[in-house]
This record gives sequence, structure tokens and C-alpha cells, in this order.
Amino acid sequence: MSGMTTKSKRSHVIATCGVSLALVAAAAAAPTMSWATPMAPTVHPVVFAHHPDGTSKPDDITTLGGLFYVSYQNNAGKDGTPAGSYSNILAFDSTGRSVANYTIPGRVDGLTADPTHHQILATANEDLNSSLFVITQERRSPSTTPTARIPHRPAATEPTGAPMRSR
Repeated sequence: MSGMTTKSKRSHVIATCGVSLALVAAAAAAPTMSWATPMAPTVHPVVFAHHPDGTSKPDDITTLGGLFYVSYQNNAGKDGTPAGSYSNILAFDSTGRSVANYTIPGRVDGLTADPTHHQILATANEDLNSSLFVITQERRSPSTTPTARIPHRPAATEPTGAPMRSR
């Protein structure tokens, strides 16, 4: 600024101040940037489905073929006691309507889907007398009872208590 006249120095200072004010105003109008932890979005959970009377303690959830499968441990102990204890696996459609109910002896403690073979796999009694149950998803009319196979127990019964069909 040494070779400038007083008038041009004053104009330069005014221009610099004007640019600075414009930058401050632009920064104030810009969205605030913060390095603070981002806030989680607000969610509004709703009940998808209600469990039927007689079932309690929902545990595992899996999906297969457009249905949601939920295991209910009821009051069965980790080892399947007391005698006669059972769990239920319910299948719900996308509207939350129960479309199948499988009764499994003991306490279901694991549930997953095998989409390659169209099966639901359930383990029961994590601490003693463990079992693996296979529920095959089939196309069926509403009046046909779904089946659960127990590979190592040929005398298994269908959810209705009737002897299972051989496959």
C-alpha cells in the first residue's frame, strides 16, 4: 500500500471490510457444521403382531418366504423342564396375522431360516437334551396342518399331536 494515495488506501480498506463482512454473513447463513456426535433419528415403534393367548417370552425372529417366524419359550426351562414344557413357533404374514403355529417340546433357544431348502431350523433345550427341529415351508391350503420334522426321533408328532407323515 506504500505507493497508494490516501484515497485509494481508504477505498482498499473499505473494500476489504466489505468482503470480510460478506464472508461473515455467508458463514452465518450456512448450515452449522458440528463435529459433535450425530443425533440418532427419532423412531416411532409400533406393534407388528400380538402373540396368541397361551404363549409368552418371545425370543428369536427370522424370515422365510415372506413370513416372519417368532419363537415363544413360554415357561420352559433351559433344559426343557418341567416335563411337558413346550415352546411355540408362530409364522406371521406381512399384516401381522398368525398363519401357522408349531408346537416344539422343550424350550426353543435358536431359530434361523434355510432359504435354499425352504426350511426353518430350531434348536431346543440349550443346557440338556438338546434337539434340532426342521420345519419345512410348503405351499399348503389353510386347512392343511403344517409339519415339523425331528430328524433323529422318528416317532415325532405334528403340531396337532397326530403322528407325522413320513417323507
